[in-house]
Amino acid sequence: MQTLVDRQVNVFLVFSGGVIDAYSYARQFRDGFGREPFFAKVRCDFLPEIDHTLLSLESQKLLINVIRTWILGIVATPIRPIKDA
Repeated sequence: MQTLVDRQVNVFLVFSGGVIDAYSYARQFRDGFGREPFFAKVRCDFLPEIDHTLLSLESQKLLINVIRTWILGIVATPIRPIKDA
C-alpha cells in the first residue's frame, strides 16, 4: 500500500457486508492501519448494505455512485460525456 501511495496512486478500498466475518465494522481499517504512513492517503469505506459480489441492482447502483463521487473528487478536470461517433 505504501508503494502505491508513494507513486501517487489514488487508492479507494470498499468492503461490503457480504463477508462480515472478515470485515465487520467501519473503523476496522483505521484500527488495523491507522498508524501506517499511507493511512491518510487511502480512502476506505465499509458498505455493509451491499452484497459481496454485487448481485443486487441496488448494490450495483450504490457502489457505482460511491465510486463516481470519489472519481469526481480527484480528477483535475471535469469528465465530459462520451459522444456517439
